[in-house]
Amino acid sequence: GGFDRRHIQLRWTEDGTPWALVLDDTRLARAVRADPPTGLRGEVERLDARLKRGRLVSGAGWSLVVGLVLLPVIALALLWWQADRIVGAAVNRIPVAWEEQLGDAAYAQITAGSTVVQTGPAVEAVEGIGTRLAAAVESPYTLRWHVVDDPQVNAFAVPGGHVVVFTGLIRDARSAEEVAGVLAHEIQHVLLRHSLRGLVRSLGWRAALAILFGDTGPLSGVGELASRL
Repeated sequence: GGFDRRHIQLRWTEDGTPWALVLDDTRLARAVRADPPTGLRGEVERLDARLKRGRLVSGAGWSLVVGLVLLPVIALALLWWQADRIVGAAVNRIPVAWEEQLGDAAYAQITAGSTVVQTGPAVEAVEGIGTRLAAAVESPYTLRWHVVDDPQVNAFAVPGGHVVVFTGLIRDARSAEEVAGVLAHEIQHVLLRHSLRGLVRSLGWRAALAILFGDTGPLSGVGELASRL
């Protein structure tokens, strides 16, 4: 008995009177268990067997509890450690045709309400520089060039090959080479699928794992996904 199941309780009746003796001294209890009185030997042996089984069951139970507690922590740590690889592998499973569809929707949402310049020297310059750069690389995408009337000195790319240049950048550029450098940088974003990687990462590791194992569910709703870019 006792909290730690290490005490020995002896009960007997003598001349009709019940008696009880509790051996709460560890050394004494150990001595009795090692060499019990003849009349108690069988009971003590059965007690030892029960205690051993109890320790095994308790140990297995605690191991299971610790495992259940630590397993999610370990799994999350591994997912965090391998997050870039998981996202990269998931992105590699997404076909270019789907990415271009997403890019079309994203471009339409991003430029909604903006003034897209359709003709003029700025458009001709950007298209001319972009076409020459695109001819120098192998690309599964049809790169498309757009000029937006905006004073920001900026440019960006969306999945599938849309590259948007603000008029503020064109005005601020001191040479065609500076514009070419920016466009080359944006082409790399498209080819390396940086925007798509960011989108998959924003969906979360569960979605990335689902995509990795062939579930296209997280990719449904192109318009909604485009709004996250």
